[in-house]
Amino acid sequence: MKKPLLTATALTIVGLLTLAACGGPAPTPENSTTPTEPAAQSIVIDASFDNFTTVDPAWERSSLGNLSTKVLYDTLLTYSGSDMSNTVPNLATMEISADYKTFTFRLTAGRVFSSGNPVTADDVVFSLTRVREVGSNNSPYLAEVEIEKVDESTVKLTTKTPRADLPAIIASPPNSIVEKAVVVANGGTADKTDDAEAALNAASAGSGPYILEKADFTAEVVLTLNEKYNGEEKPGYSRIIIRKSDASTQKMSLEAGESQIAMDLSPTEAASLDPAMLYSAPTVATVYLITNQTFFGDNGLKGLKAAINYPAMVEQAGSGVSQATSMIPKQFAGAVPEADAPKYDLEAAKPLAAAFGKTIKLSYLSDANIYGLQFTSLAEKLQAQLQEAGFQVELAPTPGAVFWDEYSSGKLTAALAYWMPDYLDPTGYLVFAPSNQFGEKFANWPKSSPEFAKAVTTAADATDAAARAAAFTEFGKLSNAESPFVPILQPAINIGHAASVTGLSYNAAYTIDLADLKPAG
Repeated sequence: MKKPLLTATALTIVGLLTLAACGGPAPTPENSTTPTEPAAQSIVIDASFDNFTTVDPAWERSSLGNLSTKVLYDTLLTYSGSDMSNTVPNLATMEISADYKTFTFRLTAGRVFSSGNPVTADDVVFSLTRVREVGSNNSPYLAEVEIEKVDESTVKLTTKTPRADLPAIIASPPNSIVEKAVVVANGGTADKTDDAEAALNAASAGSGPYILEKADFTAEVVLTLNEKYNGEEKPGYSRIIIRKSDASTQKMSLEAGESQIAMDLSPTEAASLDPAMLYSAPTVATVYLITNQTFFGDNGLKGLKAAINYPAMVEQAGSGVSQATSMIPKQFAGAVPEADAPKYDLEAAKPLAAAFGKTIKLSYLSDANIYGLQFTSLAEKLQAQLQEAGFQVELAPTPGAVFWDEYSSGKLTAALAYWMPDYLDPTGYLVFAPSNQFGEKFANWPKSSPEFAKAVTTAADATDAAARAAAFTEFGKLSNAESPFVPILQPAINIGHAASVTGLSYNAAYTIDLADLKPAG
């Protein structure tokens, strides 16, 4: 589930594992084993196309959208490999004022778009203003940011409040830089009349290492080398085919040599795969239970939380999965320690369940997975746990198109959902506070304790790293106690790959950087 923003802060993430395997050269699309030179062969990637409907940066809102946009376009800042703790220069370097209200970007000299035209300050101002003004789900993140050209190679962003989260937002793929002249010629504007999405789904207009050859979101998206690319990353494959594939068949296709990467292996499939063909890393995704505060009330919610056997849910999900200690992932500075994670207490839950007396309709996504985890088995396990405590639970499998509409309309009684951050900063989790859209509108939670309200404000305004970490930890602890959003799991990502494919490295901003992939040798 994606989300709108509120305000400030920047992330620190503890380093994640980076695993890679290498072997002989990757097969060609025809599955020949004849070696070819790097950057002269194709790679086939099988993936579930959940919510993958566009590669226009201003409008894309899915993990595969981020994956593709990352290499079609460049952002001003980016990340190095799996290090998500700090941004690094990409199209520009950055200077931040002491009060975290002014951010100055100076463009790297000589960078060009796939057309061969130079990347300019005008392109940057247009691109970021377009994202802010078109009215997409990405727009709120820059809503209160002023964007201005200083000179031909310098752009300044200013904010009314401290925004330590802004570098992470600027590094996210939706804030990629597009070529203004090309986008405008194809109906693009920096307001709600923008009509360039169809054109950008036919041909990209970026400065990344690849260009768009084809985007059929019912079947496959194909990327080819940008011959004008003059950035630092040198791609290892001349052509990338991202193929729509059901998660249940991806392992078989990989082992048969029909694909070189399987994006959505389940923990069970990962455990049975040749270790030389597996890349695994902890993710910053969260599987959680959203509840309707009005329906449950304080005691009903307290009983519900106590009735969940969190270790058993982890065991059900499989290898590599861990309990979420709060809505904020454990890799973020400010995450809640293991000792303060939600606790299973069946005896405490039973009297509260008996007094509740209502039937819970438990909704879940029937047609989607999160890193290979299917929601059906999780929902059935959760139903059994709640019923053991004395709650009456009716399962409601729901297709995504209906599920997310009901979620955002506040119509769900209780539902298993997932959250993947739009940018790598704990500030994004403040949407789960009662004063913000997710809390008030989606969970019918209009008001919290004064302590919780203070924790939200403190976390939003902090800029010092230690102060921010302490503030977000306090926010997480109070959220565990009061919030109708109940954190359950943090999935692992399990990517299958041909032993010949090297360069895999997980980064939550875009999953993997396709330009880093190389055939061995």
